[in-house]
Amino acid sequence: MIARSSGITRTVVRADDLLAWLAATRAPRLDVVVDPAVRGQEAVEGLLAAVVRSVPEAVVLSQAATEGADELSARMRADAAVVAVGGGSVLDSAKLAVRLGAGDCGPHLSVPHRSAMVLLPPLPRAARALAAVPTTIGTGSEVSKAAVHTGVGRRRLVVGEGLQPDLALHDPALTSGLPAPLVAEGVVEILARLLGPCLGDPRPRTVEDAVARALLGVLAPLVAETAVLGAALPPGARADLLRIGALSHQDALVSGRSPYAVKWWALTNEICACTGARKVPVLVAVLPVVLARMQVGDLRWGSARRLEELWAFVAEATGVALPAEPVEGVRALLGRLGLHGDPAVRHLDVDAVARRVHRAWGAGLPMFAGFAERELADLVLAVTREAGAPAPTGSDVDRRPAVVTHGGTEGR
Repeated sequence: MIARSSGITRTVVRADDLLAWLAATRAPRLDVVVDPAVRGQEAVEGLLAAVVRSVPEAVVLSQAATEGADELSARMRADAAVVAVGGGSVLDSAKLAVRLGAGDCGPHLSVPHRSAMVLLPPLPRAARALAAVPTTIGTGSEVSKAAVHTGVGRRRLVVGEGLQPDLALHDPALTSGLPAPLVAEGVVEILARLLGPCLGDPRPRTVEDAVARALLGVLAPLVAETAVLGAALPPGARADLLRIGALSHQDALVSGRSPYAVKWWALTNEICACTGARKVPVLVAVLPVVLARMQVGDLRWGSARRLEELWAFVAEATGVALPAEPVEGVRALLGRLGLHGDPAVRHLDVDAVARRVHRAWGAGLPMFAGFAERELADLVLAVTREAGAPAPTGSDVDRRPAVVTHGGTEGR
């Protein structure tokens, strides 16, 4: 699902700007939602101390991994502004908790139904002012109007304008605690988000295509730099990645394109729900499989011609030697970054996942409209094989052929 925004989150790069925003809200209280994983980091603790001092009645709420947005919303105070500090899942929970506090979307999230996507009713302003402070790279949750909600036994993508934060602080120092694999995962997530709309809906869009190419041209050498430096990536590069990650959510990339064009996120979401794995280690196994189907001419996934063109551009822009063939090239790039599919993906119940994808996104729903369940099972099987394959590294590129079960036109 490509989410479109009617508003734009204000982004700032200094903590003083966040404090000025807090003062302007005139909120009598402040709830600070913090990812426990970043507590103790010098930059994070310094920011928290400054934020807590700025509002007389400030409370720090630790957001445990096992706690959902519903529980977090119940702990928040109705008249408090909110500052969320952490990775994408914590920012998502805070966004949903704020929207739940507005009292208009609870039924949409609590009623069991088969769709894996929920569209919230319009809400010009959320009940509480919300600032988002990312400590990871890549998700862009701090500016997007989408969030992942886990509840009623289901993992769903929730989209609504009331989810979009009012302010985002992009301070690269707050990402300094990221280990190298998570930095690498961040750049891959941004790369996938920039490529997806152009590949999935290849209709010519002069402005949107130019924006995507411009951002890819900036991102590609940063990907190569990340492969070499990992966690030692300098602050300037981290700042650029935060900015590009945020821009990858903007309408300038997706205007005029089908909102259902990028299917790899839906498949990744369902596999994450079945395995408990994180998003990018699943995407690493999904992406080459989807691109392989695109490459053999299955237009439901996207354009083979556009894939070849964009990959040639990205590969050259990285400044390193990568295979010209797109699927091999993506595998080689992932290998350079040290990324591989989550081991749990290798042991998926293929038929169960296929049924889940078909029910949640197809069978009359638009994302996988026209896909048979058997076809999806073949796709999931290919993903399990991709997750179990050795990742190519450096110049030792794995030259195995792409795994393609169906021909390019079957099922259309």
